[in-house]
Amino acid sequence: MAQEMHGSWLRIVRSHRAVGNVHLLPYVDVPSLLPHAEWTICHGGQNTIIESLLYGVPLLVFPGPIFERRFNARKVVQTGADFMGERENFTVGWLTTSMKAQQQASAAAHRLGDRIRSHTGAAGAVEAMTNAWRL
Repeated sequence: MAQEMHGSWLRIVRSHRAVGNVHLLPYVDVPSLLPHAEWTICHGGQNTIIESLLYGVPLLVFPGPIFERRFNARKVVQTGADFMGERENFTVGWLTTSMKAQQQASAAAHRLGDRIRSHTGAAGAVEAMTNAWRL
């Protein structure tokens, strides 16, 4: 199945503009790509961070001035599963230095992914809130 999804992804990539090895796409089915990824480069949105961690993929996060994204990035930095960069950090040198820590960051991302999966999802959240309100 993963090979089939990967093949579909390659057809999509071939149908859009590429600049070197960077592909510009209007939509990406992230869960089909993450099993093949070594890093996620993103702006720090909650969904992308969680999906990446669930697949054990470390992140390079460039959140810009948005508080929520900066908060998300800082929290994941504290675990060692990502690096947070500013616009001026988006350089070959910074990216190369950050990417040299892939093994350690990947191990931290796997640990976080396992921890996320150990929770019971929405049902567990509702139960926790209900119990908290009973106090």
